[in-house]
Amino acid sequence: MKKGFELLTTRNINNISDVAFLENLYGVVLPPIYRLFVETFDVGDDRIKYDRLITRNNNYDSSITYFIYEPNPEVRFAGFNEIKKVLTLQKEIDEWVNKSYLPIGYCGFNGGILLGTMGNEMDKIILHDFDQKPYFTIIADNIFEFVRGLILIPNSLDKFHTPFIYKNWGEDFWRIKEEDSIAPLARGVQ
Repeated sequence: MKKGFELLTTRNINNISDVAFLENLYGVVLPPIYRLFVETFDVGDDRIKYDRLITRNNNYDSSITYFIYEPNPEVRFAGFNEIKKVLTLQKEIDEWVNKSYLPIGYCGFNGGILLGTMGNEMDKIILHDFDQKPYFTIIADNIFEFVRGLILIPNSLDKFHTPFIYKNWGEDFWRIKEEDSIAPLARGVQ
């Protein structure tokens, strides 16, 4: 089971961060701890490491794993937003603007992961749960604490007959063995 920083990839030393440019462009100054995080790790849509399955018709099915935040397992984390998206999405919801929150991530079923940028909430990670009150709950003191609490959980793979999924060397996704390559006894045929 992967957890915490194992789920992230560090930025390549030659991959220069555009954070300062984007802060100037959008007139936003990121809290220092979060800024260090996005300058160190490659964050954004589909950059967090999860197990994927490629089906016979070459469509990806990302439902074989999901993330939870261990201190609060009801939080089904789905991924981080790219920094440009963080800075542009913030202006879309009045509550985020009023509270000076930045939408740094998203959840599968219950809302978004926000970053506090002012006062006592500076650098705090906040769950914005659309379905429960209070709508905003601090769940971590900073982004590093939040990442340390992330765990990759496998979904039930019964529908894929788990003994028949595999990875080729160097691939970062799972495949299903073709039926004709599975021995009759392995398929339950006698």
